[in-house]
Amino acid sequence: MNSKQRSMPTSILVFVVLSTLGLAACGRAEGSSQKPSPSASAPAATPAVATPDVYVTIPGTQIEIAAPGDWLRKSKPGGWSVMIAPDKKAAFAFVTFAKGQDPTPRIGEIAVAVDAAGIGWESPKKVQLGPDDMPATLAKGSCQYASGPGRIVYALIDPGADKQLLAVYVANDTASTEARKDAAQAFKSLRKKR
Repeated sequence: MNSKQRSMPTSILVFVVLSTLGLAACGRAEGSSQKPSPSASAPAATPAVATPDVYVTIPGTQIEIAAPGDWLRKSKPGGWSVMIAPDKKAAFAFVTFAKGQDPTPRIGEIAVAVDAAGIGWESPKKVQLGPDDMPATLAKGSCQYASGPGRIVYALIDPGADKQLLAVYVANDTASTEARKDAAQAFKSLRKKR
């Protein structure tokens, strides 16, 4: 097992990330690679460096995701794993459940899992997700999150194993661009275990 891959124990079930609303943002914001000019009179401030993303395996699915390394991870009741952006205005959550089980009750748990309220879902659509083009059902919506209006997206993925995966992304409309990009990249990184 290399440093970019690790398996998480089922009992911990902590984890990561979903789409920047419509999967529009692609990629992670990168800092400038330019060095300060030697003629600069004062040293340039160095921006904080985020912890690198790490691929982790979602228990029971043979799916892995590039989890933003600087997001807080925690477990919630019902087997939900949640990751929260440093600015606390964006979050990603996931849960697995038995293949063939009706996902409706799990979709109903989303508000509690990500601390959102007043969710209004648009009609779900069939999409291909991640670099492996995994079939998924995706729905977008609006909600209240982090004391303000926000957007929310869920993807229901059948990874072809004994479990189904429900992944959710939510962000307050004032979430940082970096948090939105981190979440979008992580969501798009969902792939079959390498």
